[in-house]
Amino acid sequence: MNKETKELIRTREQIQTELSNLQEEKKNLEDKQNDLKVQLSELTSKVEKAHMFENDMMSKIEKRRDELVKIDKELEEKRAGLWRNIEGETERIDALKMELEELEEKKKESLGTIAEVDEMQAVLNRLKVEKEKLDKEIVDRTKELEKIKIFISRLKDKNEVPSNEQKKDQISF
Repeated sequence: MNKETKELIRTREQIQTELSNLQEEKKNLEDKQNDLKVQLSELTSKVEKAHMFENDMMSKIEKRRDELVKIDKELEEKRAGLWRNIEGETERIDALKMELEELEEKKKESLGTIAEVDEMQAVLNRLKVEKEKLDKEIVDRTKELEKIKIFISRLKDKNEVPSNEQKKDQISF
């Protein structure tokens, strides 16, 4: 073979080797591209989930913020109401002080009334004793009534069901 042919064969082998290397590199790059596509898909999914989570959290934060603003407003209203109540109570205390002074004056006048109260207390005690007697009598009568009910119930259980004519002749309670 001549020199040119050998040169061409060598060039051809180099090109084939280079082609083989390029094909290997192409395959490696395609594999890498596929891996990157999978990673991109995973990252895209994660980013979407992160956006959804962020939106959800922002919604919850906004809702909680609204709740806190509402609670703050309620507290402010209650605080204002409390101050109004305190002012009202202060006025009431002053009025009660004046009333107390009047009552102390009337206390002096009421010493005569105390004797009447003592007399009424004695009457009340007598009425309590009478009430206790009446309560006891009511309990006794209730027990008697229960006994009569039991007795009637037993009589009914012992008697057969009477006919219509027999029912007319019997006394009903």
